[in-house]
Amino acid sequence: MRISLLVSQVLNGLATGMLYALMGIGLSIITGVLNIPNFAHGALFALGAYLLYSIIQLVGNFWLALVIAPLGVGLLGVLIEYGGIRPLYKAGHDYQLLLTFGLSLIVTEGIIIIWSPVGMSQLPPPLLRGGVDLGITFYPKYRLFVMVAAALLVFGAWLFLEKTRYGAIMRAGIEDKEMVALLGIDIHRLFTAAFALGCVLAGIAGALTAPRGDRGGADRAHPRAQPSHGRRHARHRLRGRRPRGAGESPGVHRGGTPRGRGPEPGGPVLAGGLGRRNLRRHGRRPPRPSPRTVRHPMSACAKSPRGHTEVIRAERDSK
Repeated sequence: MRISLLVSQVLNGLATGMLYALMGIGLSIITGVLNIPNFAHGALFALGAYLLYSIIQLVGNFWLALVIAPLGVGLLGVLIEYGGIRPLYKAGHDYQLLLTFGLSLIVTEGIIIIWSPVGMSQLPPPLLRGGVDLGITFYPKYRLFVMVAAALLVFGAWLFLEKTRYGAIMRAGIEDKEMVALLGIDIHRLFTAAFALGCVLAGIAGALTAPRGDRGGADRAHPRAQPSHGRRHARHRLRGRRPRGAGESPGVHRGGTPRGRGPEPGGPVLAGGLGRRNLRRHGRRPPRPSPRTVRHPMSACAKSPRGHTEVIRAERDSK
Protein backbone atom coordinates (compact mmCIF):
# COMPACT_ATOMS: atom_id res chain seq x y z
CA MET A 1 0.00 0.00 0.00
CA ARG A 2 1.39 3.40 -0.93
CA ILE A 3 1.92 5.86 1.90
CA SER A 4 0.39 8.68 -0.17
CA LEU A 5 -2.91 6.76 -0.48
CA LEU A 6 -2.96 6.10 3.26
CA VAL A 7 -2.33 9.78 4.07
CA SER A 8 -5.08 10.87 1.66
CA GLN A 9 -7.58 8.52 3.30
CA VAL A 10 -6.62 9.69 6.78
CA LEU A 11 -7.11 13.32 5.75
CA ASN A 12 -10.45 12.47 4.12
CA GLY A 13 -11.56 10.82 7.33
CA LEU A 14 -10.48 13.81 9.40
CA ALA A 15 -12.34 16.25 7.15
CA THR A 16 -15.55 14.20 7.27
CA GLY A 17 -15.16 13.54 10.98
CA MET A 18 -14.86 17.25 11.74
CA LEU A 19 -18.16 17.82 9.93
CA TYR A 20 -19.73 15.06 12.02
CA ALA A 21 -18.38 16.71 15.17
CA LEU A 22 -19.75 20.10 14.10
CA MET A 23 -23.13 18.61 13.36
CA GLY A 24 -23.03 16.63 16.60
CA ILE A 25 -22.42 19.69 18.77
CA GLY A 26 -25.63 21.26 17.47
CA LEU A 27 -27.54 18.02 18.00
CA SER A 28 -26.07 17.66 21.49
CA ILE A 29 -27.06 21.22 22.46
CA ILE A 30 -30.65 20.63 21.34
CA THR A 31 -30.84 17.25 23.06
CA GLY A 32 -29.32 18.60 26.27
CA VAL A 33 -31.40 21.77 26.62
CA LEU A 34 -34.74 20.62 25.20
CA ASN A 35 -34.29 17.01 26.35
CA ILE A 36 -35.44 15.62 22.98
CA PRO A 37 -33.41 14.26 20.04
CA ASN A 38 -34.05 16.37 16.97
CA PHE A 39 -34.94 13.85 14.26
CA ALA A 40 -35.12 16.71 11.74
CA HIS A 41 -31.44 17.52 12.23
CA GLY A 42 -30.32 15.54 9.20
CA ALA A 43 -32.93 17.17 6.96
CA LEU A 44 -31.76 20.62 8.13
CA PHE A 45 -28.20 19.53 7.32
CA ALA A 46 -29.24 18.74 3.75
CA LEU A 47 -31.23 21.98 3.55
CA GLY A 48 -28.07 23.96 4.34
CA ALA A 49 -26.33 22.41 1.32
CA TYR A 50 -29.24 23.20 -1.03
CA LEU A 51 -29.61 26.76 0.27
CA LEU A 52 -25.91 27.36 -0.38
CA TYR A 53 -26.34 26.09 -3.93
CA SER A 54 -29.37 28.35 -4.59
CA ILE A 55 -27.80 31.46 -3.07
CA ILE A 56 -24.66 30.98 -5.14
CA GLN A 57 -26.84 30.78 -8.25
CA LEU A 58 -28.54 34.05 -7.25
CA VAL A 59 -25.66 36.21 -6.02
CA GLY A 60 -22.65 34.37 -7.44
CA ASN A 61 -20.63 34.73 -4.22
CA PHE A 62 -19.64 31.60 -2.32
CA TRP A 63 -18.54 33.39 0.86
CA LEU A 64 -21.76 35.37 1.14
CA ALA A 65 -23.78 32.21 0.55
CA LEU A 66 -21.76 30.41 3.24
CA VAL A 67 -22.98 33.02 5.74
CA ILE A 68 -26.59 33.34 4.58
CA ALA A 69 -27.41 29.63 4.16
CA PRO A 70 -26.80 28.62 7.82
CA LEU A 71 -28.69 31.72 9.00
CA GLY A 72 -31.63 30.64 6.85
CA VAL A 73 -31.55 27.19 8.47
CA GLY A 74 -31.35 28.84 11.90
CA LEU A 75 -34.37 31.03 11.09
CA LEU A 76 -36.31 27.92 10.13
CA GLY A 77 -35.23 26.39 13.44
CA VAL A 78 -36.66 29.38 15.32
CA LEU A 79 -39.97 28.94 13.52
CA ILE A 80 -39.99 25.20 14.26
CA GLU A 81 -39.34 25.71 17.97
CA TYR A 82 -41.70 28.65 18.40
CA GLY A 83 -44.58 27.37 16.30
CA GLY A 84 -44.24 23.60 16.67
CA ILE A 85 -42.25 22.40 19.67
CA ARG A 86 -43.16 25.10 22.23
CA PRO A 87 -46.92 24.36 22.23
CA LEU A 88 -46.08 20.70 22.89
CA TYR A 89 -43.94 21.19 26.01
CA LYS A 90 -46.83 20.29 28.29
CA ALA A 91 -48.01 17.44 26.06
CA GLY A 92 -44.91 15.32 26.66
CA HIS A 93 -41.83 14.20 24.78
CA ASP A 94 -43.64 11.65 22.63
CA TYR A 95 -45.48 14.36 20.71
CA GLN A 96 -42.29 16.38 20.27
CA LEU A 97 -40.48 13.35 18.89
CA LEU A 98 -43.31 12.69 16.46
CA LEU A 99 -43.23 16.35 15.40
CA THR A 100 -39.49 16.36 14.66
CA PHE A 101 -39.78 13.04 12.82
CA GLY A 102 -42.63 14.42 10.70
CA LEU A 103 -40.68 17.61 10.05
CA SER A 104 -37.73 15.59 8.77
CA LEU A 105 -40.03 13.97 6.19
CA ILE A 106 -41.61 17.32 5.28
CA VAL A 107 -38.25 19.07 4.80
CA THR A 108 -36.88 16.15 2.76
CA GLU A 109 -39.93 16.08 0.51
CA GLY A 110 -39.80 19.87 0.22
CA ILE A 111 -36.22 19.61 -1.02
CA ILE A 112 -37.33 17.06 -3.63
CA ILE A 113 -40.22 19.30 -4.78
CA ILE A 114 -38.14 22.48 -5.00
CA TRP A 115 -34.79 21.15 -6.22
CA SER A 116 -35.84 17.78 -7.73
CA PRO A 117 -34.70 14.36 -6.43
CA VAL A 118 -31.52 14.49 -8.49
CA GLY A 119 -28.50 15.48 -6.43
CA MET A 120 -26.46 18.54 -7.24
CA SER A 121 -22.81 19.52 -7.10
CA GLN A 122 -21.30 22.95 -6.69
CA LEU A 123 -17.71 23.79 -7.54
CA PRO A 124 -15.64 25.47 -4.82
CA PRO A 125 -14.70 29.13 -5.24
CA PRO A 126 -11.71 29.77 -7.52
CA LEU A 127 -9.48 30.41 -4.51
CA LEU A 128 -10.06 26.87 -3.22
CA ARG A 129 -9.93 24.92 -6.47
CA GLY A 130 -7.10 22.62 -7.33
CA GLY A 131 -4.78 20.91 -4.90
CA VAL A 132 -1.80 21.42 -2.64
CA ASP A 133 1.39 19.41 -2.71
CA LEU A 134 1.90 18.21 0.87
CA GLY A 135 5.12 16.43 0.01
CA ILE A 136 3.67 12.99 0.65
CA THR A 137 0.51 13.40 -1.39
CA PHE A 138 -1.39 15.89 -3.53
CA TYR A 139 -4.56 16.94 -1.68
CA PRO A 140 -7.54 19.18 -2.70
CA LYS A 141 -7.50 22.69 -1.27
CA TYR A 142 -11.21 22.68 -0.50
CA ARG A 143 -11.00 19.62 1.73
CA LEU A 144 -8.20 21.24 3.69
CA PHE A 145 -10.38 24.34 4.02
CA VAL A 146 -13.29 22.22 5.29
CA MET A 147 -11.03 20.55 7.83
CA VAL A 148 -9.66 23.84 9.16
CA ALA A 149 -13.01 25.69 9.07
CA ALA A 150 -14.85 22.88 10.87
CA ALA A 151 -12.12 22.66 13.51
CA LEU A 152 -12.29 26.42 14.12
CA LEU A 153 -16.09 26.30 14.36
CA VAL A 154 -15.95 23.40 16.82
CA PHE A 155 -13.43 25.33 18.90
CA GLY A 156 -15.58 28.47 18.69
CA ALA A 157 -18.65 26.53 19.84
CA TRP A 158 -16.66 25.18 22.77
CA LEU A 159 -15.50 28.70 23.70
CA PHE A 160 -19.10 29.94 23.49
CA LEU A 161 -20.39 27.20 25.80
CA GLU A 162 -17.52 27.35 28.28
CA LYS A 163 -16.42 30.99 28.41
CA THR A 164 -19.50 33.17 27.79
CA ARG A 165 -22.39 34.07 30.07
CA TYR A 166 -25.04 32.75 27.70
CA GLY A 167 -23.08 29.54 27.28
CA ALA A 168 -23.07 29.16 31.06
CA ILE A 169 -26.85 29.67 31.05
CA MET A 170 -27.21 26.94 28.42
CA ARG A 171 -25.06 24.56 30.44
CA ALA A 172 -27.09 25.39 33.54
CA GLY A 173 -30.27 24.76 31.58
CA ILE A 174 -28.95 21.32 30.64
CA GLU A 175 -28.35 20.47 34.31
CA ASP A 176 -31.41 22.01 35.98
CA LYS A 177 -34.05 23.89 33.96
CA GLU A 178 -36.24 24.64 36.99
CA MET A 179 -33.40 26.38 38.83
CA VAL A 180 -32.62 28.50 35.76
CA ALA A 181 -36.27 29.57 35.58
CA LEU A 182 -36.29 30.43 39.31
CA LEU A 183 -33.30 32.73 38.74
CA GLY A 184 -35.51 34.89 36.50
CA ILE A 185 -34.17 33.70 33.15
CA ASP A 186 -36.74 33.23 30.39
CA ILE A 187 -36.49 29.48 29.87
CA HIS A 188 -38.52 29.57 26.65
CA ARG A 189 -36.10 32.07 25.12
CA LEU A 190 -33.27 29.76 26.15
CA PHE A 191 -34.99 26.85 24.40
CA THR A 192 -35.44 28.90 21.23
CA ALA A 193 -31.81 30.08 21.24
CA ALA A 194 -30.50 26.55 21.82
CA PHE A 195 -32.62 25.07 19.03
CA ALA A 196 -31.63 27.87 16.63
CA LEU A 197 -27.93 27.47 17.47
CA GLY A 198 -28.11 23.73 16.84
CA CYS A 199 -29.82 24.32 13.50
CA VAL A 200 -27.23 26.91 12.49
CA LEU A 201 -24.40 24.46 13.18
CA ALA A 202 -26.21 21.79 11.15
CA GLY A 203 -26.69 24.30 8.33
CA ILE A 204 -22.99 25.23 8.34
CA ALA A 205 -21.96 21.58 8.21
CA GLY A 206 -24.36 20.96 5.33
CA ALA A 207 -23.22 24.05 3.45
CA LEU A 208 -19.59 22.99 3.72
CA THR A 209 -20.40 19.64 2.09
CA ALA A 210 -22.13 21.16 -0.96
CA PRO A 211 -19.03 22.00 -3.03
CA ARG A 212 -16.95 19.16 -4.37
CA GLY A 213 -13.24 19.06 -4.88
CA ASP A 214 -12.25 20.06 -8.41
CA ARG A 215 -12.12 16.53 -9.82
CA GLY A 216 -14.14 16.87 -13.00
CA GLY A 217 -16.43 14.09 -14.11
CA ALA A 218 -16.20 12.11 -10.89
CA ASP A 219 -17.94 14.93 -9.03
CA ARG A 220 -20.74 15.20 -11.56
CA ALA A 221 -21.27 11.44 -11.49
CA HIS A 222 -21.50 11.41 -7.67
CA PRO A 223 -23.31 14.57 -6.49
CA ARG A 224 -22.28 15.94 -3.13
CA ALA A 225 -25.76 17.01 -1.94
CA GLN A 226 -28.80 14.76 -2.19
CA PRO A 227 -32.22 14.94 -0.48
CA SER A 228 -31.39 11.94 1.71
CA HIS A 229 -27.83 13.10 2.32
CA GLY A 230 -28.51 14.47 5.79
CA ARG A 231 -30.30 11.33 6.96
CA ARG A 232 -27.13 9.30 6.53
CA HIS A 233 -25.02 11.88 8.36
CA ALA A 234 -27.55 12.13 11.18
CA ARG A 235 -27.48 8.36 11.59
CA HIS A 236 -23.71 8.42 12.00
CA ARG A 237 -23.98 11.37 14.33
CA LEU A 238 -26.61 9.74 16.55
CA ARG A 239 -24.40 6.66 16.84
CA GLY A 240 -21.37 8.83 17.52
CA ARG A 241 -22.83 10.65 20.53
CA ARG A 242 -21.73 9.56 23.96
CA PRO A 243 -24.55 8.32 26.19
CA ARG A 244 -23.91 11.01 28.79
CA GLY A 245 -22.35 13.63 26.51
CA ALA A 246 -25.34 15.92 25.93
CA GLY A 247 -24.02 19.43 25.61
CA GLU A 248 -20.37 18.42 26.08
CA SER A 249 -18.41 19.49 23.03
CA PRO A 250 -15.21 17.53 23.86
CA GLY A 251 -17.19 14.30 24.08
CA VAL A 252 -19.00 15.03 20.84
CA HIS A 253 -15.71 15.82 19.10
CA ARG A 254 -14.10 12.59 20.28
CA GLY A 255 -17.16 10.65 19.19
CA GLY A 256 -17.54 12.36 15.83
CA THR A 257 -14.03 12.39 14.41
CA PRO A 258 -13.54 8.57 14.27
CA ARG A 259 -16.79 8.31 12.31
CA GLY A 260 -15.22 10.16 9.40
CA ARG A 261 -13.43 7.24 7.82
CA GLY A 262 -16.55 5.21 6.99
CA PRO A 263 -18.45 6.98 4.19
CA GLU A 264 -15.45 8.06 2.12
CA PRO A 265 -15.64 6.80 -1.49
CA GLY A 266 -12.04 5.58 -1.39
CA GLY A 267 -12.57 3.49 1.72
CA PRO A 268 -12.71 0.11 -0.03
CA VAL A 269 -9.16 0.64 -1.29
CA LEU A 270 -8.03 0.06 2.27
CA ALA A 271 -10.23 -2.99 2.71
CA GLY A 272 -7.27 -5.29 3.02
CA GLY A 273 -6.26 -3.47 6.18
CA LEU A 274 -9.72 -2.68 7.57
CA GLY A 275 -11.32 -6.12 7.27
CA ARG A 276 -14.37 -7.69 5.69
CA ARG A 277 -16.87 -5.39 7.42
CA ASN A 278 -15.69 -2.40 5.40
CA LEU A 279 -16.28 -4.35 2.18
CA ARG A 280 -19.90 -4.97 3.14
CA ARG A 281 -20.35 -1.34 4.09
CA HIS A 282 -19.25 -0.13 0.66
CA GLY A 283 -21.36 -2.51 -1.34
CA ARG A 284 -18.78 -5.16 -2.20
CA ARG A 285 -19.96 -8.78 -2.22
CA PRO A 286 -18.43 -10.74 0.69
CA PRO A 287 -16.47 -13.89 -0.22
CA ARG A 288 -18.46 -17.07 -0.62
CA PRO A 289 -18.19 -19.67 2.14
CA SER A 290 -15.79 -22.55 1.67
CA PRO A 291 -17.26 -25.80 0.23
CA ARG A 292 -16.06 -27.55 3.36
CA THR A 293 -18.31 -25.39 5.54
CA VAL A 294 -20.60 -27.66 7.60
CA ARG A 295 -24.22 -26.55 7.45
CA HIS A 296 -26.79 -27.20 10.14
CA PRO A 297 -29.15 -30.15 9.32
CA MET A 298 -32.21 -27.95 9.83
CA SER A 299 -31.17 -25.83 6.84
CA ALA A 300 -31.93 -28.88 4.68
CA CYS A 301 -35.30 -29.31 6.43
CA ALA A 302 -36.45 -25.93 5.21
CA LYS A 303 -35.75 -26.92 1.60
CA SER A 304 -37.21 -30.44 1.88
CA PRO A 305 -40.84 -30.74 0.77
CA ARG A 306 -41.38 -33.62 3.23
CA GLY A 307 -39.98 -31.88 6.27
CA HIS A 308 -37.48 -33.11 8.81
CA THR A 309 -38.56 -36.80 8.66
CA GLU A 310 -36.86 -37.20 5.27
CA VAL A 311 -33.61 -35.84 6.68
CA ILE A 312 -33.78 -38.18 9.67
CA ARG A 313 -34.46 -41.17 7.37
CA ALA A 314 -31.53 -40.23 5.14
CA GLU A 315 -29.18 -40.01 8.15
CA ARG A 316 -30.37 -43.44 9.42
CA ASP A 317 -29.79 -45.08 6.02
CA SER A 318 -26.30 -43.62 5.81
CA LYS A 319 -25.42 -45.21 9.14
